[in-house]
Amino acid sequence: MHTLTDTEKKRAQRAFAEAFSQADTLGLLFYARLFELDPALRALFKIDLEEQAHSLMSMLKLCMEGLDERAELQYALRNLGARHLEYGVKPSDYATVENALLWTMREGLGNKWDTETEAALQAAFHLFVTEMQSAYRK
Repeated sequence: MHTLTDTEKKRAQRAFAEAFSQADTLGLLFYARLFELDPALRALFKIDLEEQAHSLMSMLKLCMEGLDERAELQYALRNLGARHLEYGVKPSDYATVENALLWTMREGLGNKWDTETEAALQAAFHLFVTEMQSAYRK
């Protein structure tokens, strides 16, 4: 499993906790950005986007907290990746997801965004998607 430095982990967790006060709004912003980057991905989502946005942000919160429990996080992310494989998500879609997540966090953090925060969140999101993509290598 890819590792983050303690500094990256703490910075990513703090930034996400800060942005989480706007979770529902950010979740919807994420999906708007995701579909702007790749309109074909909209077809993968069969449920209400408000519900999906809430689920996404809840899962991201658990993942951020899970950075302190790496074995459990790895297990959860690999299972999540297997479910996404069943939904029709392709490995190449994960780069678009990472891009949309970073954009969303930048929007949510506003003037609290800086290069260190970007690097920490990018490292965390990359870890998450890398673990999820492991389902495609089985």
